[in-house]
Amino acid sequence: MSDMPRALAQIRPVDPTAALLVNFGTPTITVAPEAWRAAASCCESAGFDFFEMLTVVDQLDRGFDVLLSLRDATTASLITVATTVARDQPSIASLVDVFAAADWYEREAYEMFGVDFVGHPNLAPILLHPQSPQFPLRKDEWLERRVTTPWPGVKEPGESVAAESAAGELEPSGSKSSESKSSESKSSESVPAAAAAL
Repeated sequence: MSDMPRALAQIRPVDPTAALLVNFGTPTITVAPEAWRAAASCCESAGFDFFEMLTVVDQLDRGFDVLLSLRDATTASLITVATTVARDQPSIASLVDVFAAADWYEREAYEMFGVDFVGHPNLAPILLHPQSPQFPLRKDEWLERRVTTPWPGVKEPGESVAAESAAGELEPSGSKSSESKSSESKSSESVPAAAAAL
């Protein structure tokens, strides 16, 4: 925490509204979206030059929180820089020219939440198809496959297999019936005995 005033003092000239709070034990500096890149650069100048991660949290009507975790490599002090962008057109300055490691984190945040990182050299998708119309980690995103495809096992912690059987077990098309699975199980049990006889 002793390094915190140093970082905050460097940010205040570029964002007088910057505030310090402690979030789950980690000092967090909240900044205006327009001061995002300058704040990250100030933190780097203040010694927080090790990029740990960047992520996004969907706050529904409040927009998207964008969080940056940085560490001072000499003292191991950790800080988070946070801002909130509007939901209707979420965009914020890219940090790739400040922290090269932000590259894939920003690409993932764009792909999963639709937050545009202005100035990023290549916001190409990492996991999804390039023409995917969805941002799957948005809380209001309808994931049709999750609703229409039977899940092959326990869905949530606490759900029992017995409860699913009582409700009528769903089997994906092309799956083997329990009868054929049972006969397969019996025939595979006899294989070790036959092998031992050789």
